[in-house]
Amino acid sequence: MSLQQYVRQLRPRTESYVNHVDRVQDLLSEKIQKISANRGDVAEAILGAAVAAKFIKRPTDTVTLKDVESILAKVIISSPVETSVFDLEKVANIKDNIKFRVGLPKRAMDFISDRSNWQDVDDLFNSSIAYVNGDKRLNLQARKFSKNKRENEIYVNSDGTGDQKGTKADIKLTFDGKKSVNQISLKVQGGNQFMQVAGIGFDKQEKLWNTLGIDIASAKIPYEKHIKSMQTDLTFYDRDSVNASGEAEYLRLAAEQTYKIAANHLQTSLDNKDGNTIKKIADLIKSGATKDENVEVVKLERGKFSKAKFGKKYYENVKNSDLVVSYKRTTDPILLVYDKKLGPSKGKLVQFRAAFKIESSTSKGKKTYKPYLRNYVESGPLLFVLASDK
Repeated sequence: MSLQQYVRQLRPRTESYVNHVDRVQDLLSEKIQKISANRGDVAEAILGAAVAAKFIKRPTDTVTLKDVESILAKVIISSPVETSVFDLEKVANIKDNIKFRVGLPKRAMDFISDRSNWQDVDDLFNSSIAYVNGDKRLNLQARKFSKNKRENEIYVNSDGTGDQKGTKADIKLTFDGKKSVNQISLKVQGGNQFMQVAGIGFDKQEKLWNTLGIDIASAKIPYEKHIKSMQTDLTFYDRDSVNASGEAEYLRLAAEQTYKIAANHLQTSLDNKDGNTIKKIADLIKSGATKDENVEVVKLERGKFSKAKFGKKYYENVKNSDLVVSYKRTTDPILLVYDKKLGPSKGKLVQFRAAFKIESSTSKGKKTYKPYLRNYVESGPLLFVLASDK
């Protein structure tokens, strides 16, 4: 039982208390409900079902929660599921075939297969419904194929597990065997990462910052000095031992050397309105988010949706933004690029974060652990304003 359900059971029937608890529920809804599976994986099935529902219902009807749940219930029993619907022009025997397939990791499939779990991701259902009813391109496509007096094959493939290294698309749309212009890369609340460079070696730092044309060679000696201070010859048999070893601080101090140089370089370039640097920032974000495919990023968050589409307008918007840089290290080193007029929260465009991680491996039946560094590149809310179709 969720906390919200428990509160509903206990609430007395007084108007003032009801209003108070409703406000508490609003606050609680802003937090992410913890579930037994990856929320992004679960969202792929839900959003895919909603997209399929849009083509099945035809553009004249609004997709409802009941529609999405109905399709989802069918596909968890047998995937793919296929439905035929008549062309709206009432031409005899003209039908479109809508096919929907789901391919999820086991935990996500187990979660979505239990209908009692669906209430714990009602925000994902609401966001998905908002997207399919509100997205202009998707509705134009649904209208086109519903009235073209032709038999069409519409295939919605929610298969984020397939070809993960080759594509950023989590939900793939094809019409009569041809890829749609709006392949979907899906994000959920809290899932801001779109790129990473992992590893402890200095070459990994060079790989990250070279994409922005930043020379960090002067950081190599101090960086490697901190790395050499680590007890790399020790074998750790549990996570607590890694944390107690102090290795995290050495890794963060090492990363700080390159992050500070990068922050100073970027700020100087932005102060000078260096168009080349601004373009490199825009290119890095686009490439990391789409792998330079024709993909749109759709983010489901708090019952709503945002989307990013990377075209000429995106580059113009980035160029016209008043971008500045900030650096901080309370735990992990963080370099933030944001719009000065909007501030570091609403105006966050992209964030680079050197995250200390504990990686595990198994050898001869024994599990061992080691300190590791992952450099995450993460999006902010400004991205979904600048990378807009509008």
